[in-house]
Amino acid sequence: LYVRRDVFNRADFVKWAQREKDWLPVAPSAEHINTLLDRGSWVILRPLDAIARAPFLREDGSICDAPGYDPSSRTLYIPSIEFPPIPEAPTRDDALAALARLREPFNEFPWKEPASESAFISHILAEAARLAMERCPMYFYDAPMAGTGKSTLQEMAARIVHGTEPALRPWVSDE
Repeated sequence: LYVRRDVFNRADFVKWAQREKDWLPVAPSAEHINTLLDRGSWVILRPLDAIARAPFLREDGSICDAPGYDPSSRTLYIPSIEFPPIPEAPTRDDALAALARLREPFNEFPWKEPASESAFISHILAEAARLAMERCPMYFYDAPMAGTGKSTLQEMAARIVHGTEPALRPWVSDE
């Protein structure tokens, strides 16, 4: 009983309730408790706010690129692919070269105006800095007709930053 109460105080256990369409708190199961006890020391539970699949920006502006648990951000970093090394002290020229490299695959995309490309670049940068931001912008893609590439663009921010395909949902138009 003591172990169950202590684990419940150290972690939030939730379950999706379809009827309420919400996450509701639940008590940890015997399987959860036994798994922790079998580890030998269950008091090593650390707070976990996020799981990252790519190097990420911390709130203080530093970059976490070491796999494993990052105590300052309370994030578990498990790389999805092998990422290139990040320079210790990037220069302005490094930043401009990175921007050119980022823009190059989209140089033939039919941007309506320069601001459209800028918004797309901001989507990529926001995805990379998401863990450092209290609130992150939401991005919507619109086009006058089908087949212009908006689905491809909306996927690219996650593919570029995380190295994986994003989970997408269609827009639901009913209440």
